[in-house]
Amino acid sequence: MRRTALFLSAFLMLSAVPIAAAEKDWTISLHGGASVPTGDFAAAGKNDAEAGWQIGGTMDYRWSEQWAFGLDGGWSQNAQATEGAVFALGGGDTRSINRDRFSTWQIGTHAAYFLPARASMPIKWYAQGGGGLYGLTEKVAETVTIGGTAATNDRRITDKRAGLMLGMGGTWWANTQVGLSAGLDYNVAFFDADESRSATLSYAVIHAGVTFIAPKSPTAF
Repeated sequence: MRRTALFLSAFLMLSAVPIAAAEKDWTISLHGGASVPTGDFAAAGKNDAEAGWQIGGTMDYRWSEQWAFGLDGGWSQNAQATEGAVFALGGGDTRSINRDRFSTWQIGTHAAYFLPARASMPIKWYAQGGGGLYGLTEKVAETVTIGGTAATNDRRITDKRAGLMLGMGGTWWANTQVGLSAGLDYNVAFFDADESRSATLSYAVIHAGVTFIAPKSPTAF
């Protein structure tokens, strides 16, 4: 865990170094899609999270035809499998799970490599990797009915840790300014197994959205 944190710190500092090169394009992408839990996050008896939805965005600086560096962030929500379930406690007593939702946020930096292609091709494919900070909040509301008397309990569990992201995708440029993008990202954060129900938080995001080139400021003559 300590080595991972040191690696991420170094990666974030390097990604923040100003780029001393000629002015080039910045691109901004906005997307939405599905968040699919994997590993401990999806495992029954641990978090038992179900597929949900995600929104996010990226901002990239095109260093060259093959490389870009930028920032990324996202927010997703997933329901726990037992949400809405009613459990019999015996003697007519019950425990109802009114709400059990996971909210996950992520912010980080990345490097993207664009596969070589003819300039005339409208689709640009890429692979990317990066790291950042991940946060998880679980909100639970349950009602316990004993002897005909109901009591509602609310609780909130939060944690945040360093993590890594790997992804791939492509952008179809409809013109010189706007493109339609789609991709698949895999995220994993390294939680403390002694403090959380799982050692890792991992999920895949399948997303689609729009990418556009940020306007440049006018050049003074």
